[in-house]
Amino acid sequence: MYYDLKFPYRISAEAGIAHDGEGNDVEAYVQIKIGNAKKAVTSEEYDVMHEEQRHVVAKMLKKKVEWFTPITGEEYEANTDEEE
Repeated sequence: MYYDLKFPYRISAEAGIAHDGEGNDVEAYVQIKIGNAKKAVTSEEYDVMHEEQRHVVAKMLKKKVEWFTPITGEEYEANTDEEE
């Protein structure tokens, strides 16, 4: 069996990634997925991976890692239009 692991983050307005209708910086949300993981992970393993992936996403976007906060999938869904 294969598993999809999702890692959602809230990005601080300081990152300058998203803007409101008036051009002001606002928070943004991003979620990455690691598909086809070969094994399920414990909640402790997931938490470690969530933190590790925060550094990967920050580096990819060339932003400070401090601007990325790990959040729950529920918070991500509540703040985005994305549907499963």
